[in-house]
Amino acid sequence: MESLHLDITNKILSHVHPDSVLSCKLVCKTWQALLSRFKVGLLIAISRLEEKKDNNSVQLYYADYDQLNKDNDQFSYSALPKINHPPIDMVEDHSPCMVGSCNGLVCISIPGPDSHCHNDPTYICNPMTGEYVNLRALDPKLGRQCQIGSGFGYLSKTNEYKVVRIHYPLDFTKPNWFTHGCVQVYTLGGSGGGEWRNVGNITHLFSFPGVAGNGVIYFIEDFENRLVIFDMADEVFRVPPIQPPCLVPRDLKCSYSVNVLGGYLYVIHENTCESVDLWSYKKNDDNGSETPWKWRKEFSIPWQGLSDTDIYEPFSLTRNNQVLF
Repeated sequence: MESLHLDITNKILSHVHPDSVLSCKLVCKTWQALLSRFKVGLLIAISRLEEKKDNNSVQLYYADYDQLNKDNDQFSYSALPKINHPPIDMVEDHSPCMVGSCNGLVCISIPGPDSHCHNDPTYICNPMTGEYVNLRALDPKLGRQCQIGSGFGYLSKTNEYKVVRIHYPLDFTKPNWFTHGCVQVYTLGGSGGGEWRNVGNITHLFSFPGVAGNGVIYFIEDFENRLVIFDMADEVFRVPPIQPPCLVPRDLKCSYSVNVLGGYLYVIHENTCESVDLWSYKKNDDNGSETPWKWRKEFSIPWQGLSDTDIYEPFSLTRNNQVLF
């Protein structure tokens, strides 16, 4: 194959089964470069009731987008490549969820020991190659009556992937049931050491995973509805001075989330049963302005949910500037 044109070699290697990609990347630098061009794919979680077990378990599969986009009524997930790891048990209907994805690596959280401890980020995998890393789960003694916030991101200047885990001890017998969060960081690559490191405490409460972009992980703080960032370089949480105008502290009628779409930070503001507004943070068109960056409402979509419990989750912008939910 050494005499073949790169386009032909690339076409041949594009048909390599995901289970064989890791071995083929060891052949030579050319194959490694070609096989590192990730295909557009989906990570699929299938829940099923295991024999001799009371709870459902979840198995992960990988599929190319083109494979799922065919008009085939007889398609079965059993034909998909299975991610090489044991099935994950569900706990009281809590299933695994994706904390984040960077450069083809996916961080997954698993349910904890009971209904008050879940979303513990303990698994990083590469669906294309089958490589995976298991992170040490939270101590079961700490896992009782707690909440976990998390995020996963990539720091390009050090070529490191970082997982942040915030463990919140909860005491529902007291009026002030939440006091602080204990922050831990796991570094994959570089000189991380492969263990969780304690980096201090915070008073910000996060119920949902953060979203990574530009060397930081963005969070929306519960109750106060503030944008908070975790700087992966110095591993410190900060509150940006310029907040999105849509964020209203302790507004229980609306819900807020954060995402990175088209390379820009967006805050999603759900006016329940009215509209879904997307606010972007971009450079100011006014060159004479004192603020080089500003928040602006780019999309306002009429509410089309069936109930006030529906959640809109945008995940991409098209070339025609349309939002995919």
